[in-house]
Amino acid sequence: MSVSGGELRAFLAAESEGELLFADGLDDGLVGMAAGWFTGGHREVALYDYAACMRVLMAEGMDETEATEYLEFNVLGAWVGDGTPAFATLYRAPALEPLTS
Repeated sequence: MSVSGGELRAFLAAESEGELLFADGLDDGLVGMAAGWFTGGHREVALYDYAACMRVLMAEGMDETEATEYLEFNVLGAWVGDGTPAFATLYRAPALEPLTS
């Protein structure tokens, strides 16, 4: 089953009752949620694939250096509240689950 980034974002937003925060323009890098102890306690946050986010930025015309600098400074370096998204470097393909509510 193939799900677009926008569909996944809408699903996760509904499942979290609007609690998750998302990175603007990087829906195609969104892979799911991460749960853990973050600032303010235990919570779930949106989870992005770092390499997929790089591909999104490069598809928009940035070269690799520009995309890295943009992602590191403007996205990973931004604190937007307790639900600030997490970014993962994936070393193997995850087991995919279908969207269900």
